[in-house]
Amino acid sequence: MVDRQALHLVQAGMLRTGRIIALLLALVPVSKLAAARNSAQCPVIKADAALKAVMAPRYGPYDNRTDTWTADLFDPFPKQLVSATMRVCATRTFPKMNPPERLVAICGSGSLAHGAGGLAEFYLLRPKADGTLEIDSSLTGSGNGSNADPGQIFIRQFGPALYGFVEEGPEGSFQGTAVAVQTLYLPWNNKILKVLDQYRLWDLTDTLECDDNKLGCDTMKFDMSIKQLRRSAVWPITIHMHGTLDAKRVDRTLRLNFDPTSGTYPVPDALSDWDR
Repeated sequence: MVDRQALHLVQAGMLRTGRIIALLLALVPVSKLAAARNSAQCPVIKADAALKAVMAPRYGPYDNRTDTWTADLFDPFPKQLVSATMRVCATRTFPKMNPPERLVAICGSGSLAHGAGGLAEFYLLRPKADGTLEIDSSLTGSGNGSNADPGQIFIRQFGPALYGFVEEGPEGSFQGTAVAVQTLYLPWNNKILKVLDQYRLWDLTDTLECDDNKLGCDTMKFDMSIKQLRRSAVWPITIHMHGTLDAKRVDRTLRLNFDPTSGTYPVPDALSDWDR
């Protein structure tokens, strides 16, 4: 049975990003999760010998036939260990950095339980003189994406000497409500931190409320870009928010500056409470 009160809160825009995705997915049948998982398009990136070796303590042996690891990992959505199939979904080496570094994202899926997301783990590696790698910092054990799909992960430049990860989560939907998020991760102060978690899509045009009341047809897109500033160690982010709210056109661009103390891009009220 669908929780009508929870659904109403979703469509009214009263739940924030992380909770809203979990709630939407908790209402999707397992069969649909399985279909989404099987249809997920992940780029095939083969792990090299150095990467296989440094990841072996966490993921075990690498299967060269499928270019995957199979490991028992904690999945925060069912809150239990699951047998997860993981693969390299993004990697880039920066030999001219001081010291040299390599960024790697390992992602995949484990559980098909209601509310399950994908899995993504992030690493900053340092090459050693003997050609092997060591882990400098990492972020593991967090759920990412939706429908057992971690989404797409890209490595982008965030400063003159700073690179990080952009995760574009897949779209989750229920009864016409479509939601997608984007998340940024940066190496900062010897850690990898989640620095921004933000909608990239909010669309109610296919809901029953939209059929009954045009004021319920809100749709909003959030286009993110990185603004290069030579004198900034960490470049600011701009969010172009455009769509409709209560049948009125919205078109705004907001700038988010990195806060080195908190290690985040603080979100202004105009962006966090746009649907209130």
